[in-house]
Amino acid sequence: MLQDVKSWLGKCLAMKDIGEATYIIGIKIYRDRSRRLNGLSQNAYIDKILKRFKMDASKSESLSMQPNVDLSKTQGPSTLAEVKRIKGVPYAWAVGYIIRGEIGYVFVMNGGAVDWKSSKQSTTTLSSTEVNT
Repeated sequence: MLQDVKSWLGKCLAMKDIGEATYIIGIKIYRDRSRRLNGLSQNAYIDKILKRFKMDASKSESLSMQPNVDLSKTQGPSTLAEVKRIKGVPYAWAVGYIIRGEIGYVFVMNGGAVDWKSSKQSTTTLSSTEVNT
């Protein structure tokens, strides 16, 4: 059935079958066929960002954040070495790269993707309130 759909699409559109996608715009596509599971992972993209901002030696840690938590200045760096290190990291840019807001679509037929598009935003915002007009 999949071959029939590909043949039909090939007659209607200029396309070629290059096999299963494994990466798209820094996002890894993984599949667990035994569990009928598809997933996306941005580990490689995040590692690239950490290297770019010289944070690749940072330790990985799970952090559960409660909603409506008040953050204070006392939770920031407390030693001169910590302050110096943080000043060297353009935090807003690093966060902006991570939450750049990927946009796209996927068309599905009989449970399988037949067309998709994904692209990066053309700008990176430095805060959640910044608007590009």
